[in-house]
Amino acid sequence: MLGSGIVLNGVLLSLVFGDGELSPVLTIVSHSLSGSVMICGFLLVFYRCQTGLHYAVIVGIWCIAGLLSITVGFEIAGELTDKRRARDGEAVRWSTYAPYREFYANTNAKQLHPFYFFFHEFSPNPVVSLSQDKFRGHGPGSSRLEGKRLAFILGGSGAFGHGASSNDTTISGFLNELTDEYFVVNAGVNSWTSLQEFYRLALELVQYDPELIIVYDGYNDAITNFNYRDRGYPVGTVESYDKLEQLIYPQPNSVGFQRKQTLKGFVINKVEYYNEVFYRIIKRERKNTGDELLSGDQIPLPKDEALGAIKGANNYLKHLMLMKSLGEARGVRMMFIWQPNLYQHKKVSKASQGIMDYHQNWRKRSYLAEFHGHLLENSDKLGEHYDFSDYFDQHFEEIKLGSLFIDSVHITDDGNRLVAEGINNLILGRSD
Repeated sequence: MLGSGIVLNGVLLSLVFGDGELSPVLTIVSHSLSGSVMICGFLLVFYRCQTGLHYAVIVGIWCIAGLLSITVGFEIAGELTDKRRARDGEAVRWSTYAPYREFYANTNAKQLHPFYFFFHEFSPNPVVSLSQDKFRGHGPGSSRLEGKRLAFILGGSGAFGHGASSNDTTISGFLNELTDEYFVVNAGVNSWTSLQEFYRLALELVQYDPELIIVYDGYNDAITNFNYRDRGYPVGTVESYDKLEQLIYPQPNSVGFQRKQTLKGFVINKVEYYNEVFYRIIKRERKNTGDELLSGDQIPLPKDEALGAIKGANNYLKHLMLMKSLGEARGVRMMFIWQPNLYQHKKVSKASQGIMDYHQNWRKRSYLAEFHGHLLENSDKLGEHYDFSDYFDQHFEEIKLGSLFIDSVHITDDGNRLVAEGINNLILGRSD
């Protein structure tokens, strides 16, 4: 009976019969049933035990099983508490993004090739259009360049403007409204990391003889390293390489294989699981009840993960240094900007907090902080390097009733406008 109680535990049930997660109701039921059966089994075995060793073994098993049940019970309670706020955050995300989501579907198809310099056929639509030379909006051959100096903004989906309501409400679009000196061309591509940006700069952008290149990135490099850390990929592997690999080497898709992989991940990461559970419980108790949330706390990273973050940051810095050297050799002014993201802000509106709860992953957040911190320690090598990681904190009062984030990194039209204003101020500060 004791064994039956252990088998009925919600975690094991979710691994055997599900995809690693049961609904809150089923989890509560399974834990209640598990606890009841285990108590009965414990009493029966305890009654029949004849030696002190038997007592010790049974008590040890009971303590371990009880700790598991209590811990997951706390987690269930916390999840139920967070459920409404998470749902509200997702509602904000979709109310902002939903009208434009369908127009971005084809742009995501370009993620599959890690070093491509071609673009799939793309049909222009009312929200997203590409120029003949495959830049979003107007390219460097546009008549709008006449009388102005050429500039590019280079990066991933943040620079591309994923989620913006039009070409004109991306960062480059707003910059072209703000500055009479430069014509800014959008050279961002969804999913790109710094390695791909360097290739495009070296093989394409410098051929247009620009006078300014704004490199707006960072998040993709850090989070891709985090996501790939257990998969055997080298540091610096580009974001969508796993999709390309799956096309070439399809993984087994049997239910048995998936269950084995889930069980393996659960066993290997059980210590990390408890670490994160208790952290989240403490975090809830310390939350500010107002609009503002102080988000500086982090889970200490294991040594190997911290070293991985530092190695990834060095790799990212290397790519930026290559871009800097190449740009300076061609007489191009290079500006490097670490893009804003929700995880690194200390002041978050209720709407944005809902999004953060929906996407919460505290270990990812700590990894991002480690990566970013190491970069800042060496950012003087880049010359013009600007940290926009928590850029919207300074605008908190004026935007506290709304949300500037679609998700953890993509921002709304208002967010793009504020970032463009900040970049324009930096350009004006050094207009040589």
